[in-house]
Parts: sequence; C-alpha cells; structure tokens
Amino acid sequence: MRHALSLLVVPFVALAALAGCSSDDDADDAQASQLSAAQRAELDAQIAELKEKVRQLELRIAADEGFKQALERELDKAKAALKAAEDKLAAEDYAGAVAELAAATKALADLQAAWDALPGSVTLEAKFAFGAADLQLDTPYELSTGKTFTFSEVRYWLSNVKLTVAGGATFTVPNAYYLVEVMQQQNLSNGATGTHTLPANRRESVVIGGVPSGSYTGVEFAVGVDPVRNDNLALGGGELHVLKNMTSDNGWMWFTSYIFSKVRGSYAQGDDEPIAVAWETGANENYRVISKTFSAPVKVGAGVDTKVSLRADVKKLFTDLDAEATPTIKAAQAAERTTLANNWANAFELVGATGQ
Repeated sequence: MRHALSLLVVPFVALAALAGCSSDDDADDAQASQLSAAQRAELDAQIAELKEKVRQLELRIAADEGFKQALERELDKAKAALKAAEDKLAAEDYAGAVAELAAATKALADLQAAWDALPGSVTLEAKFAFGAADLQLDTPYELSTGKTFTFSEVRYWLSNVKLTVAGGATFTVPNAYYLVEVMQQQNLSNGATGTHTLPANRRESVVIGGVPSGSYTGVEFAVGVDPVRNDNLALGGGELHVLKNMTSDNGWMWFTSYIFSKVRGSYAQGDDEPIAVAWETGANENYRVISKTFSAPVKVGAGVDTKVSLRADVKKLFTDLDAEATPTIKAAQAAERTTLANNWANAFELVGATGQ
C-alpha cells in the first residue's frame, strides 16, 4: 500500500503544476489536457483502491469489539481524507487532492501500525492419534504384542504454556491449565457418584488469547500440574477444578494431587476375556515439560490466524509397558508411573505452525 501511494504522489504533483500553467501553443494545451485526463483516471483508481482497503479494515475492526475503540479514530481520519480527496478531484483541485491523499496515506499507515501492535490469539491443537490413524474410542488398535487395545477414555492436563519470541524471550500464558480429552459420558466420583454427570466430550485444541503481537519460533507446555498447584488443590487456576474427575479421590491413596493423565480401556486377544486397564500419572515427579521449535517463525497479532498443530500419539504410551502384566498404574507403581510419564513426553509430534 505504501509503495503504491509513493508512486501516486509524484505524477500528481506534476499534474497540479500542469493544471496551473498557461501556454499560447494549442498543441501544448491539448497535450496538458490529455495528460491531466490520464492522471486523473489514475487518481480515481488509486482512491478506489484505498477506499477498498479502508472498507476491509473497517470490517476487521468491527468484528472485534475489544479493538474497536482503539482503532476507529484513525480509521475515521483516513475516511475523511479520502472523501476530501474525492471532493477536490471533482473540483479539479489536483494539488489539493494529492495533499488529502497524502493525509489518507498517513492515517492508514498509523492505523496499520496500531493494528499490528495489538495482541492476537493462538490456537494450540493436539490431535489424538494412534500411529498414523486418528484415535477413536471403542475401536480396537493392534499393539506390537499382537493383541489389541480399545480405548474408552484418554485425558490429560495441558498446562503452563510458553511461546518463544524470535530473539529468545518467552511469553508465559497466564493461568494456562487446560483439560484435553476424549471420553465417554461418566458419573462423577469425588463423593458424588450418580449425582453429577460428565458428558461425552472430545477436546483437542485450546485458543490462547492476549498473546503480544510479534514473531514466534516455538512452544513449550507441560503434561500435568506444577507442584505449587498440585500440592494445594485450593489454589485452582485456569480450568483446574476438583469436579473434573481428575483428582486424588479416585484411588491415589495418600497423595493429595491432581491426576495428570488418565487412560482407560481394555486389552484383549481374539476371543479372550478383555482385561480392564486403568493407567494414571499424578505425582510431582510425573510432571513433564515438552518443547517444540517451529520450522519457520510465525506471526501473532490482531487479525492473524495463528495455529500450532501437534499430534498426541497414544500408541507411544505402550513403550516399555505391558498392559496385560500391568493393567493398573496408580500411586503404588512408582516405576511404571515414571515410564508412563516419559511416554507422554515422547508422544507429541509437531505437525506445523502457521500464522498469516
């Protein structure tokens, strides 16, 4: 836009000079009139282009009430200057039209700068998968043992998200505690069995708002809840809540903690009676931090659709774990919990990061 406008100003300064000059030569007058007509047509086209840019910005601003008041003043300046440029052009005041167009150019540049400085949002997606396939509940998946596993529930706390700014600084997302899950309907435990029902749900992405505008090169997040909040359920934060069926009342014995991750399902071979499997992590030593670097920087800002796409391959949860030999992993199985926590850390693959 700035480049187009810079090309516009020079010829129309010349046009204003031509409009003010006089000549005794009819051929020169005809040439001046012809040049003025061509340049006027160009000016009409440029004004129309800028009006369309204003219209698009107006739509973007109106779509977000949070940004509207901060930007509409500069937008009004640009609209007023363009209207004045049109009026002066109609009156054949070419120099005045060029001056108003310069004012509109500055107002639009100020508007763009203000827009670029506004915070944006990032969609963080972590799609559940089993190997190359999308994960579905109630579907048998073959393991390396030749037996199958059918999932009825996979849930984990995705927490403490940080975004790496180009240059090495980080933006820490406040209160970043999100419950990512694919689950069937279930009655809520925690002393209220049969009273509260958690509906079936599939949640694989979160939208993080208030991210400062800029260029970002990576993301960091955790599976689990940090020790400060894990050791004090009363602190809460984000989506942390004891009524999510993800706390220590569900068999963690002496631990007072959140359940970091939960896998439920059945392990079977052929017509054998399926073995019910319940794997959980939840002690502070099971907290795992995962970092991913983008292949190229992505932009975050108002009006930018920024998305970070991950895959959570739950097939990797079975690495060095035998569901038949260890159908239950809870508080008492420290070694197995460590292996399961490590497997969670290794389960995430960066698919891509986009911002435009």
